[in-house]
Amino acid sequence: MGGFMLAIAMERWDLHRRIALNIIHAVGTKPRALILGFLLSGTFLSMWTSNSATAMMLLPIGISVHGLLRASQGAKGGTVEMGAALVLAIATGPTSAAWGRSSARRPMPF
Repeated sequence: MGGFMLAIAMERWDLHRRIALNIIHAVGTKPRALILGFLLSGTFLSMWTSNSATAMMLLPIGISVHGLLRASQGAKGGTVEMGAALVLAIATGPTSAAWGRSSARRPMPF
């Protein structure tokens, strides 16, 4: 519930657009660099918040980046695959943050 509220607040104040432009500015506009940027930002944010909240916060950012790419490139076929790759990067990035959290290093009881 908190993740949804954060995502709505980000959209309300256009924070998702500012973060998206900062990601693009930091990593560039190549598709592989954008995917890496979303993976790293999801991993970084998820070290302090839950995985689902991070994914819900990054989803409007990914939609915004995909919209910017479609507007700049037109209706090319590659933007559909880029959108799917962005969604997968948003889902995978927070999950990989478990390696950086100290709570993930505890042994699992069997």
